[in-house]
Amino acid sequence: MNYRDYKRLKLGPYQSAGMIGDVYAFEILTGIADTPEYYQITKEEFDSYEDWSKEFITDLKTLYTVVNRKCICSGYLKTSDYRRNYHFDVAKCPECGYESVHHVGEIKLDMKYEVKCPSCNNAFFKIKD
Repeated sequence: MNYRDYKRLKLGPYQSAGMIGDVYAFEILTGIADTPEYYQITKEEFDSYEDWSKEFITDLKTLYTVVNRKCICSGYLKTSDYRRNYHFDVAKCPECGYESVHHVGEIKLDMKYEVKCPSCNNAFFKIKD
């Protein structure tokens, strides 16, 4: 994917939602030069963009869920496969598929931690990545 193909459809402060081809994408400006990074989002996340783009700084669960996904393309010359935020991790429930964000700043990378799904109450283990 090429970031130059991005079509901005919904605006927000330092971020937007739109399409790259037939993929819904979230654009966020990063770094000192406000270089864009793009993350794939679902149709439901696109439709509710106006709500979650205004989440208060103390409750950024949807935003953290999106930016902890693999970056699909970037305005940087090199796109890294590594996730940027090591204080939060996204865990997808194997039972219902619900993605929840967890504060895991004290847990080392590649270590297991226990998760209880807020949607279906399923308990499972996730490796911090």
